[in-house]
Amino acid sequence: MRTMYTYGVLPPQDDFYDAFEEKVPGARFKIVNDKWVGTVDLNRRELWEAVQAAVKHFNEDGDLDSPASRFASDVLSILGFEWD
Repeated sequence: MRTMYTYGVLPPQDDFYDAFEEKVPGARFKIVNDKWVGTVDLNRRELWEAVQAAVKHFNEDGDLDSPASRFASDVLSILGFEWD
């Protein structure tokens, strides 16, 4: 079951880190050709910071279809969180 959050709200950092450890093999999160971050290979801290930056951008512009909000939503979904 996914944990739901309101759009623009992040889970607590400890929960994010726990989900990362559970869902990401090899401790590196690989992203290819994303419109927000491009192609990167991130550890959990770097991914947390990238998602924080994307959520900050989303909270400033409010566009659910922006690359920032799509990136944050996709990463959270993979880790077992969902915006509603």
